[in-house]
Amino acid sequence: MREGVTYEQFVAYIEPMIAGGGGIPPIRKIVAALGGSATTVSRHRKRYLDARSEGQETRVPDDIAAGIEAAARRLAGSLWEQAQEKIVAHDLALAEREAEIEAEADRRVAAAEAALAEVRSALAHERRVATARATLRAPRQAHRTIAEIEKPRRSTRRPKPRVWRKNVA
Repeated sequence: MREGVTYEQFVAYIEPMIAGGGGIPPIRKIVAALGGSATTVSRHRKRYLDARSEGQETRVPDDIAAGIEAAARRLAGSLWEQAQEKIVAHDLALAEREAEIEAEADRRVAAAEAALAEVRSALAHERRVATARATLRAPRQAHRTIAEIEKPRRSTRRPKPRVWRKNVA
């Protein structure tokens, strides 16, 4: 059965390592050197770390903080400029595309108007031709109509058949 490791033994073992810049060794290494259980060493390690963090205030030195702030401002400014450049480029591309669409729409409207004018012209031509034909047909039609009026009319009724009877007297 293993003997337990005390907190003082744990601290005495790891502090020279931390002072030398090595940090806290892994739990298995401490168990191998001091004995005891991994659970006990783990509890001592947690207690040691909690005690160290309570007594220390984490503070960034002023010169480092100023450097970080300056770097953050430069980065923010750079990102702002990049965003503005992208917005301007996007606006230009959008304006060009709008101009292309408007030009295409104008071309299509002009083509439709030209086609409509052509159809109107063809329709007007057809009307003139129809009027001319009607004008040329009118005298012939009138002549036919007069001829039909002057024709002797045949009766459309059939004559009654005559029945011959013998004189019966």
